[in-house]
Amino acid sequence: MKTVQPRLWHIAAIALLFGLGASAHADAETEEIRRIGSFLDLMNSFYELIDAVYEVSSEPERAAIIQLHKIQEAYEESGDKARVEPVFRRVLENTDNPTIRAATYLMLGDLLKETGRTSDAIEVLEEGISESLRNAR
Repeated sequence: MKTVQPRLWHIAAIALLFGLGASAHADAETEEIRRIGSFLDLMNSFYELIDAVYEVSSEPERAAIIQLHKIQEAYEESGDKARVEPVFRRVLENTDNPTIRAATYLMLGDLLKETGRTSDAIEVLEEGISESLRNAR
């Protein structure tokens, strides 16, 4: 009887080890499937971003407004937010497009207000609203 019990114990231990090994292998496969799924989700997001950039870039008005935001963002990151003012004013001088002009008036008004030039901001925003109302007729 003593010889039988150790053999049963050995068999049980071996079965347990194989079971754990199979479980570890299944866990590794599951993790690999998760990683592949994450990679595919990332690639899908990348292609959606490319499509969105293409769509925006295909519409000149939207592209111009986004470019203005990016220029403003760059000046803000450089610590010299006020230096974007001439860019906004140049856009107002060089375009008759009402959509681009309205967005530029808003951005310029915000810039002036944020840099402590509230009365200039009010003047620019009033100019912008007057122009927008004329265009709405």
